[in-house]
Amino acid sequence: LSPGSIICSECYGLLLNRVNTISEGSAIPLPALGHRRICFPCGKSILRATRTYPVRHDRQERNILMRLVPLHLVSRMERVCAACWRSATREVHRQQQHDSNRHVAHATSRDDLNIPEPPPLPSSRPVAVRLAAPKIISSLYRRAANTSGHCIFVNCFENERLLVPCAIKDLLLYHYKFYVPSGARVCRHHLDHGSWNELTSRLRDFTGSQFDNIMTMMQRAADSRFDFSNIRMMPPYLCYYWLGFNADQFYDLLNSIPNLAEQVPNASIALCIYLVKVRTGDSNERLATLFNKPRTTLERWMSKARNCLMSDFVSLHLGFNHLTVQDVASRNKIIPEGLFSNPDLPPDVKPAIVICDATYVFVQSSSNYLFQKQTYSLQKLDNLVKPFLIVCCDGHIVECLGPYKATLNDATITSLNLNNEGSCIRSFFRRGDIFLLDRGFRDVINELQEHGFVTHMPESLLENEHQLTTQQANRSRL
Repeated sequence: LSPGSIICSECYGLLLNRVNTISEGSAIPLPALGHRRICFPCGKSILRATRTYPVRHDRQERNILMRLVPLHLVSRMERVCAACWRSATREVHRQQQHDSNRHVAHATSRDDLNIPEPPPLPSSRPVAVRLAAPKIISSLYRRAANTSGHCIFVNCFENERLLVPCAIKDLLLYHYKFYVPSGARVCRHHLDHGSWNELTSRLRDFTGSQFDNIMTMMQRAADSRFDFSNIRMMPPYLCYYWLGFNADQFYDLLNSIPNLAEQVPNASIALCIYLVKVRTGDSNERLATLFNKPRTTLERWMSKARNCLMSDFVSLHLGFNHLTVQDVASRNKIIPEGLFSNPDLPPDVKPAIVICDATYVFVQSSSNYLFQKQTYSLQKLDNLVKPFLIVCCDGHIVECLGPYKATLNDATITSLNLNNEGSCIRSFFRRGDIFLLDRGFRDVINELQEHGFVTHMPESLLENEHQLTTQQANRSRL
């Protein structure tokens, strides 16, 4: 741009809105280009107008329309909308009718007539001839059409077309050597479920600006490439964003499951696939694109990583077999031990203090009627299953039982485990161990006490009572 470059008011407004939006940190996508085909008298776009009119130099309507257009846009006024053209036509007819009704005095000779001279037309600026920019032909890279009129996938004419995310552009350029210009669009279906390897195009010519953009994208992709086979080379924030661990924690987890290296070619990538799946919940199609693996291979590696974790890692850190009741008692904190137990007792007889509660894991609605009926919760009005957790005072999870049906409450789940001969609750805990429960366990309190356990639960209102007493309210706060 030269110092004498001029921008129209419409494009200036779009540019000003874009600068303000970027400075405020908004993620709303805005158009990168201004209006390219507009009606200069009214400022409306005529790109998709059903009818427009050419403004020729020999038409009187042009003089009317020039009054409404800035001088630097007169040379570019080629077509106008139907409304502006009809308005100019009516103005011409009005002037012609006014001139015909004007009284002209009879003169004796033609020389006596005072004929006004029309005002001189403004000098039109010579239209600068734009030379076609040289094209760069590539035998390796292809590109999509730089238009927003259709999706980048061939024969896709969906009405909803969205901007292609920068991450997708980098991915297509890096893995498929396919360049997506700034004006290209993609439909919602292909953005969510598109198979990018099916993109086809015969366009292999690039402008200089597009080539510069390709170089910038390649540099950005080289700086932030996801190399899941070498986690230590990834930036720490990206490692935690995708895996939920830092590099040291990830390799500690990987070293605890040595059997995974014997079942898959790359144990690091297999574990990363499983951790990303658990952390993000993305579809397998998206993860296959991220890891550049076929979907079937990704699902097989994910299954093997899950099985190795269950056999080698989970059994050492979850369940009644990974610690003793004395270990649970040693995890008692000062405050709960001072409120509900005796902190002066020796470690071998100190009661274990645990918190029991059921949580929710939401699931999708099923076409199986029985499963749908058993997983629908009238309390949450959604489909879910209930894992039952037994947790130490310091937050360490002793055991996760279940999952159970959504129709079972906390008291029913506890009663089932107490009366089940295969359950380890009665064999693991000792008489006198302390259970901290909420009001959902009120129907199983007596059963727990019959087995010799000590229970603590917030006070509940009895029948015909509307308010707790002072002592009951104070005990509930504990």
